[in-house]
Amino acid sequence: MSTATAKQIKQALQKALCVGQVEEPFDLVDFDCHVVLRSLRPDEYERALEECAELEDVAYLNAYRMSHLMRSVVEINGVDLRTIDYVEVEEEDPKTHKVKTVKVERPAFLRDHVLSTWGKEALDTTFRKFLDVVAKAEEASQKGVTFTTPDESPEDKFRRLVTEMRVAEAEVIPSLATSVLKDAGYIHISTQEELQATEERLSKLGSVELEQGASNSLAAEDLQRRLDAIQPVGVEDEPAPAPVAVQPPVQPPRRPAPQPAPSPQRVPLNRTVALPPPEPAVREPRAAGSGRAAEVAAEMEAQAELDRAMQMQSEREALASERPVAFVPDDVVPELNKK
Repeated sequence: MSTATAKQIKQALQKALCVGQVEEPFDLVDFDCHVVLRSLRPDEYERALEECAELEDVAYLNAYRMSHLMRSVVEINGVDLRTIDYVEVEEEDPKTHKVKTVKVERPAFLRDHVLSTWGKEALDTTFRKFLDVVAKAEEASQKGVTFTTPDESPEDKFRRLVTEMRVAEAEVIPSLATSVLKDAGYIHISTQEELQATEERLSKLGSVELEQGASNSLAAEDLQRRLDAIQPVGVEDEPAPAPVAVQPPVQPPRRPAPQPAPSPQRVPLNRTVALPPPEPAVREPRAAGSGRAAEVAAEMEAQAELDRAMQMQSEREALASERPVAFVPDDVVPELNKK
């Protein structure tokens, strides 16, 4: 059994170290800043994803971008950070107010003291260059290699594109994302949590409407009770009047006209003998009522009296027209009028 030392292996495999790591320099010209980025190792990707796993929405997007950039930057304005693992930072102890030296990992130092001072646009540009570094590393790793199986199955490609789409969707306004999905034949669907939240809001709205309806009903009932309790001034509570029966009009008795004594000589009567006035009809007293029933009874009674008066007048006229014309001497007329 043969044994080899680690020194011998490292010397033999020196060219195999850092395979797949690609660096890409670029300049932020207006800011006079030269930056060199490199691709990440698998363990660096894992740590970057762990740091933003508990975040959501915009906070997740910012942490995702910062976690990758602070591990990708290996040089800034000629300062080589490739071989540096820790940076000593002087900090003041809040209890003793003494300055002490603390070792901070290089990515954390770049995040807290360098990248956190950059603007959003500068970070967006740097992250786009980082994606170029990733694409360049993939291309360099596959250059000259022939695969017998497809490099990416349809399922893997679909999952990758969907993941990239979700990351890109967080960077655009919601209306634009909805419009693009609609043009491609897709629509947003609501999650179970969103549906439950919507149902809760609708149930709360329905309960509020029911409470308002109940309060309105109670207010209407209270108003009706108040109106029923109000009585007209000077009017006591009386039982409802009994229905009033309409009495038929009383016909006055017909009296025969006095017959003049016969005379051999008959002359036309030049004066009309006055008839006795008709006797008023006897009516029963009516019970006093109140409210609409009393008004209706009074109207019916007045109409009945008017009908009786008109009928009596017509009967008087008919009686006068039926009386025979008496021919008496002129000297007898005064005596008849006296009677």
